[in-house]
Amino acid sequence: EPVREYAEGEPSPPKLEGKLQTMGNALKVNWIKQDDG
Repeated sequence: EPVREYAEGEPSPPKLEGKLQTMGNALKVNWIKQDDG
């Protein structure tokens, strides 16, 4: 039971947030590079 709760509630939201943050950082880097160039 506890494992199921952990698997359902915890890993999913952090994974999504991490992905979004990584994508945002990559986009920011690309924009900055374009501005400098």
